[in-house]
Amino acid sequence: MFGLNPIALQEKTKAIQEHCINMEVSHEHSNGVCVTVSANRIKDLAYDAEKHSHEQVKDAINQCFEKWSSETKEYFETNIDTILESVPKVFRQELKNQLLGS
Repeated sequence: MFGLNPIALQEKTKAIQEHCINMEVSHEHSNGVCVTVSANRIKDLAYDAEKHSHEQVKDAINQCFEKWSSETKEYFETNIDTILESVPKVFRQELKNQLLGS
């Protein structure tokens, strides 16, 4: 009827969630450790084993994951209206519920 059924709505929700999960964020810590992460995976890590301690590397990784979390949240908040406009009004609340429930 509206060109979108519950299965299509689930697929759209999944695609949006996967976009956020796959977003890559890079961070260069003040101590010089460079990290790139996406969701729960470290994509790239560059540091000098002689110069950087285990704690410095761990701190840089944690800060990068915090940055990823912040940026994906910002992406979602910034784009929620556009995302919801992409589906018929009758499905908007359901899509919002599915996205916020994740």
